[in-house]
Parts: sequence; structure tokens; C-alpha cells
Amino acid sequence: RETFQNPEKLPIEREKTERETQIIQDILVKLQEFLREYGIESLNLTLDHIHVVDEASLSIEQKEAFGIPEESGGFYMEVKQGIVVFSSDDSLLFAERVAHECVHANSFVSFTAQDDKIALRRVGLTVLDEKWKRYFHNLNEGLTEELTKRFDRKYFDKMPSLSDAVKEREKFIAPKRSKNPSSNTDEIQS
Repeated sequence: RETFQNPEKLPIEREKTERETQIIQDILVKLQEFLREYGIESLNLTLDHIHVVDEASLSIEQKEAFGIPEESGGFYMEVKQGIVVFSSDDSLLFAERVAHECVHANSFVSFTAQDDKIALRRVGLTVLDEKWKRYFHNLNEGLTEELTKRFDRKYFDKMPSLSDAVKEREKFIAPKRSKNPSSNTDEIQS
């Protein structure tokens, strides 16, 4: 609780831009309503819980020290009770990353005592054994991404910070939808 209530600035993060700040705030406002529909009482995440990082500026040592997964848009730090999101000039991609990691942060997390320390036991559907081997990780990511897509479809067009980007996306999708009405354009996010 103390860690969550007093988020610390990370040495690898940079200051959020005005655009990023607005996107994050818009997501945090709508996230509580969205999760309530699934019976989840949302954490009171703030701007301070979300750390924006320019991935290209990180050294190999920094990536290893923070356990940064390959090919991710960000990650949830269970022990530090924070979210790292990699920056992007694409507003929709950045928003999707923030929403995805916020869903992870609001999933079930549990710890266990191990060798006089606290060890992560479960995150969402992912279960870790005593040797940190992860089970059901891909299932957990798939479910989190599905919830992120639902959040996008329901709220992104209602967020002032994203309305122009959503209109651009719709302009891109419309011709594809009209040429092949049976195609699934719901997969196009950013």
C-alpha cells in the first residue's frame, strides 16, 4: 500500500509531454467506468504511476536492470506498483499502450513469502512458480489485449485528446470496409 501511495520517479523516465499527459488523464477517467462494467473496482491510478520512457534512449544494461521485455509497448511493474509506457508519436498507439498496461495494473496480483522475501505469485491469469517460470502468460496477454480493444472501441472517440486521431483511423478503415464488408477491421488500432 505504501509503495502504491507514494510512486517514485524512475531514473529512466522522462517528463510527459502535454499531449501524453492529456491522453493518460483521459484514459484514467474512463478506465474506472469501463472496469466497473466487469465488476472490478479500479485502482486509483494517477499520472505519477505511469512512467513514460523513450525506449531508444535505454542502454542494454538499463533494459536488463529493469527487466524490460522485448517487443513490448510497456510493462507493469508489480513490485514497484507502477507502469512503464514507451513513448510514441502516434497518439493511438501511445493510448493503446497506456490502456493495456492500466488493465494489467488492475488485474489480480498476489505475492508469496519466499526465502524471507516477497515473491510475485500471480498477475492476472499468469501464474509463476518458485523458480519464476511463467504459466498462462500468452493467455493473460490475449485477454488483456481484448479488453484494451473493447476500451478503445467504447471510449477513444469520446476522448478530446484522441478524437482527431480516431477520425483519421476511420478515414483509413472506411475504404477497406467498403471494398470488403465481411473483413474484420476491428483489429486495426493505430
